[in-house]
Amino acid sequence: MKRWMKAQDHVRGEYPAVIMKRLCTTPTCTSEAVVTLTYDYDGQVAAIGPLAPPSAQAGYDLCERHASRFTVPAGWTLLRHVESSGDS
Repeated sequence: MKRWMKAQDHVRGEYPAVIMKRLCTTPTCTSEAVVTLTYDYDGQVAAIGPLAPPSAQAGYDLCERHASRFTVPAGWTLLRHVESSGDS
């Protein structure tokens, strides 16, 4: 959710918080990203894990739908991070 600042607020020195949700990087998808996909081309491994910090340049953010449908080429390994419920 974006909150836009009015020009007069800026002049008075008020700076409201701007909250921007991260979107899925799949073209034309407008869903919120929930995981990050990274690759190791040399090792032929793709990993889907927790959403990486915004400062991390590597990887592709995916929504739940695209993450669940993601497949890798033949000969590659796909690693999926699974959250532990804490129960043993």
